[in-house]
Amino acid sequence: IRSIALYRPELQNLPREKFILYQGAVNEGRSFETLIPAMQWVNAPLIICGDGNFMSILKTKGCNVFGNEPSNSFRELAIKNNFIVDDQFINSDYSNIYAPFDAVISREVMEHVPEPIEFLSSLKKLLKTDGAILIEVPNFEKSITNQRYYDMFPDHLSYFTLESLTAAMLISGFKNINIHFGMNEEFIYAT
Repeated sequence: IRSIALYRPELQNLPREKFILYQGAVNEGRSFETLIPAMQWVNAPLIICGDGNFMSILKTKGCNVFGNEPSNSFRELAIKNNFIVDDQFINSDYSNIYAPFDAVISREVMEHVPEPIEFLSSLKKLLKTDGAILIEVPNFEKSITNQRYYDMFPDHLSYFTLESLTAAMLISGFKNINIHFGMNEEFIYAT
């Protein structure tokens, strides 16, 4: 089952502003909190997804926040906190009235996506020509090397190594990408 983007005419007349789309885990311990102080130097509002626990902090820092969260439970939590939240999956049918974005951040999302190449290609379409992207995925090679088979979750549909993330980014049309490890090689980042 896939979520299909719906045309909403009432949103077509909204002012077009710069936004940064953040898609991924927004709970404590995911280093998202390090992004909040840095937002004072970014001339664009941040669009995030999740339950909104950091959306309120961003709002107090003067950010214009809008969520993208297909999960009903997380979206309902964010809506209860008075946030506007998009319920669409990002795929080839996805559209957003705020696009194109200056930056897209997707943290710990792509391993849950049924079609990672379609997902990345769709994110690329949401970016400005000179826009930046950050993709974070768990490092599968570290799990295998350390025999951490408990890292294999039923909701992880794909697993990535440095090579497979590089290939996915290139196949999706990204050029001049940098791939590196973080958090003691627990995660792989593509920028």
